[in-house]
Amino acid sequence: MTGEIYEIFYKLFPLFTYTMYSVCLQTGCFPIRWKKAKIIQVVKPGKENVQYKYRLISLINVGGKVIEKLLIIRIMHYLYSKNLMNPNQYGFNPKQSTTDDTLTVKNT
Repeated sequence: MTGEIYEIFYKLFPLFTYTMYSVCLQTGCFPIRWKKAKIIQVVKPGKENVQYKYRLISLINVGGKVIEKLLIIRIMHYLYSKNLMNPNQYGFNPKQSTTDDTLTVKNT
């Protein structure tokens, strides 16, 4: 299912979609169909004549992407609410980047 189709489905059946994801999160269910990925090879820029020139990218189902995002949000909320994040953690952290890390090292 493409993102556009998924968006239309959500607009038509918001309660069903909400309930489906709520049940998945409450029961720990991650449907097999959402786990299957299509793997494609992409040539690395500037590496056209090298033996290891391909980068593998996996494309997962839109339903799987949505539930992954919901899980990430829940995990991050838990980590922040319990103050479990290391203050030196910059990557994958809202409003912080590796540039902040570099500035911290420079100032230290």
